[in-house]
Order: sequence, then structure tokens, then C-alpha cells
Amino acid sequence: MPRGVASRNAALALMLALAARVACAQSGVVRGSFADTTTRAPVAGVQVRVTAVSDSADVRRTVSADDGTFRFDGLPAGAWRLDALRMGYAVLRRTISFGGGDLDLGVLAMQPMALSIPEIVVKSSPPPAVQKGDTTEFSSRAVRTHPDATAEELVAKLPGVTVDNAGGVKHNGETIQQVLVDGKPYFGTDPTLALRNLPADVIEKIQVFDKLSDQAEFTGVDDGQTTKTMNVVLRTDHALTFGKAYAGQGGRSRYQAGGHVNVLSGDNRFAAIGLSNNVNQQNFSSQDLLGVLSTGKQRSAGRLPGGDRNARDDTNALLVGAQDGITTTNAAGVHVDVPVARRL
Repeated sequence: MPRGVASRNAALALMLALAARVACAQSGVVRGSFADTTTRAPVAGVQVRVTAVSDSADVRRTVSADDGTFRFDGLPAGAWRLDALRMGYAVLRRTISFGGGDLDLGVLAMQPMALSIPEIVVKSSPPPAVQKGDTTEFSSRAVRTHPDATAEELVAKLPGVTVDNAGGVKHNGETIQQVLVDGKPYFGTDPTLALRNLPADVIEKIQVFDKLSDQAEFTGVDDGQTTKTMNVVLRTDHALTFGKAYAGQGGRSRYQAGGHVNVLSGDNRFAAIGLSNNVNQQNFSSQDLLGVLSTGKQRSAGRLPGGDRNARDDTNALLVGAQDGITTTNAAGVHVDVPVARRL
């Protein structure tokens, strides 16, 4: 090998060795430990991050050990920003000027910090059914229904209760013969009409029991005559106002509109019904009439005209005979049911 080439190779090797030595001298180890300022105990699990001041993309991370110590190996010399984070402690920040070699930061104090967390509300679902004496009680809050569900849809989801296509209700195989609302008759003894008119979201609980006959309740002597009864208990925090409305228009200026609204407040009941059309519907539908007329055994302070104290006569008062030709009908009715206290 020519002498000139050998000399150049030797010089290059010497330069590489010196560069490597300089590089080693410009990097090193940064270490330290964390301790609680109150207890002086080591703090483990501290998230430690160092970021180069000259290049924020150069980030190194580590976690303190059980004894609170941490270290960064091979850290280049320069200015670094140290961030230490641990739940329950204030964030610790410090700027480090590192010239290489071995830098011991010593014990870094972590300041405990109380955590402010929002209020936690724990809600539990009540049992779906509870037996109280001879009464089976179901909680509506234990059953999920869609927002516009009826009482019938709620009842169909109760354990041991079935509802057939015709609306008949059975509990443990026994037919429900009447439905009460807050212990009072509602839509007479027909369970189907009551359950299909009441919205599910106003119901607190459902009770099923064998109701004694009126004579047995009056005399206090059980005559063996019972009626399988379902009592719907309404929520006290919910105003019970419900009903329906409809409207439509067709060709040749034909139109039809109507509906009914019901308001229950304690023992008082109010209902209004209306109808307007020019399509020869001259009477209210049976569903609308049943939606506003209850056959409860309460005395009415205000009544629809022309009737006895029963729902059949009330219904007849709202009906008219069929008229020939194309007729325009506008009709309205109001039903008020208020208990009247008698002074003896």
C-alpha cells in the first residue's frame, strides 16, 4: 500500500475515534428520585418526561420505580424541560442544563394535592315484584318501556302477566276482571280500555289482588266472592294529563279533525272532547267516548246534558240520529267528575 494512502487511513481512523469520544462526552445519564413532601416517603409511578428545549419533538419518557427513583440513559447534552405527573400530586416542572456525564438531580419533592371530583349518584333498580300480604306489587321503574308506551305495554312486560291480542290480561293464569286507578273504578270493569288509555310514564306501580265483593267490604264478613283486580297507582310527581288529537284533509275540500283530553287530579277528573268534519261522521267514535267517560261510583258536580248518572246515558247524550245528505258536523263535550261531601 502506498505510504500516502496509509497515512490518510490512519488519520481518518484517528478522527473517527476522537469524534466518538467527543460524542460520548456530550451525552450521559440524568437520574433522581421523588418523595412526598408530607410523609417523606418515596413516590412510585410518577410519569417523568424530558423535552429538549431546542427541539420539542425530542421527548424521552420513563416512570419512577417503587423506591421513587428514575433515570434517563444516553441523554444528549443540552437544555431539557422535565415534567413529573402523578395522580394526587401537583405537577412538578423543572428546566435542566445538562452538559453530559452523570447528573444526579437528588430528591425532587412532590406536593400532595386533593382531587375535586363531581358528585356521584348511585341509582339502584327496585325489585320487579314484591309480595305484600295477598297483594302482588310491581314497580314500573324496574321495567323499561319506550317514551310513548301505554299502560298495556308496561303490564305486558311484568313477570307472570300476559296480555293477549284482544287485550285480555292474565296474572299467573287468572284473568284480570277489573282495573282500578288509585283504588277507584276507571272505564268501568273493562281492563282493556283502561290500560290502553293510560300512558305508562305516569304509573308508579301495579298491584294485583283478589278484591272482596261490595257486600263483604261493607259488612266486614268475607262471603267468598272475590274479583281478580289490578290497581294502577299513579306517580304523585307527575301531572296526569293525556289524550289524543287527529286532523286530515282530502280532495274536494273534505276535512276531519277531533280528539279528546283527560286531566286527573286526585279524586277530581276532567275531560273534554271535540269533533269537526264534513265527511258525514256525525257522532263521536266509541274510543273517543270511552276516553272521556268513566263509570266510577263518584257523584258528578258537572255532567253532560240529558243523562242519568251512568256512562251509557252520558254516551247517549252525545249521540245524534243519522242525517241524510252530506253534512258538516261540529260537536264538543265536557265531563267533570268531582266527589261531593255530604254533611250529615
